[in-house]
Amino acid sequence: MLSLVSTPMQCALPTQSLLHKYPAHEAVVDCYQLTVSDSYSHQQFISAFYSSWLFNIERFILRLVVNKPSSPQQLQHLVCGTGDKFAVWHVEQRSDNQLLLCDDFGHTRSWLMIEAGLDSDLQPITTLYFGSAVIIKKYPVNNKYPLSFRLLGRFHHWYSIALLRAGKNRMLKLG
Repeated sequence: MLSLVSTPMQCALPTQSLLHKYPAHEAVVDCYQLTVSDSYSHQQFISAFYSSWLFNIERFILRLVVNKPSSPQQLQHLVCGTGDKFAVWHVEQRSDNQLLLCDDFGHTRSWLMIEAGLDSDLQPITTLYFGSAVIIKKYPVNNKYPLSFRLLGRFHHWYSIALLRAGKNRMLKLG
């Protein structure tokens, strides 16, 4: 069997997503996915995503800029479901295959989900999802977002794809 690893791409939000509670008039919501060969657990994905090299840079910046450090123990508690706090986020909602985090300011959400499946040869595959919601209380004004918001959105798109790829690579490495 050939090893399947799809390219991260933007996609529609799955109907069962915990992000569906944020309608378009209240939030800008996005979703990215990729598929890998084999079966992986949601806990493996959470652990790999939030301990990837790229996310570790974000954790470092959060520690410096907003004084919100995070430890490997916090991450382990988040993964196991025994803790609800991680750096600048807290658990808003979780299920067997999803995790929705809210930042301490209430402006953004970070969401992870996995779906197990079978490929055309009936071999196990896992689809990984990463999405976010940015709560918009005062935008858009005259149906237009400010330039800074639009420029940050372009960076966010690139960064989301890079984060999903880094999380996937770490998950595959850890097995």
